[in-house]
Amino acid sequence: MATITITRTTTLPDSAEKSDFHNIVDDATIAISNIVNADLGNSAGIVDTKLATISTAGKVNIGALVATSQATGDVIYFNGTAWIRLAIGTGDQTLTVNAGATAPEWA
Repeated sequence: MATITITRTTTLPDSAEKSDFHNIVDDATIAISNIVNADLGNSAGIVDTKLATISTAGKVNIGALVATSQATGDVIYFNGTAWIRLAIGTGDQTLTVNAGATAPEWA
């Protein structure tokens, strides 16, 4: 379960006024830690940069892969670092492997 910590920087004086209460709230800092899956709603909207790398096989749907400038007949391949788009070739071309045996190409 998530832990919420509220830190206040002042203490109310014995003769506290309404504004003293407001100052304590305004000057307080809040830190939330130990958030677990059960603490999150289905519509939490967490951005990708806040997520760890998914390393469990079968946890990413292939439909989540996106290549730039998608077009019918394009091919994507992994170059050792990232997924790369290879645009569809022209009529009568054959998909082959380049001379360095590092990537597909149309010939």
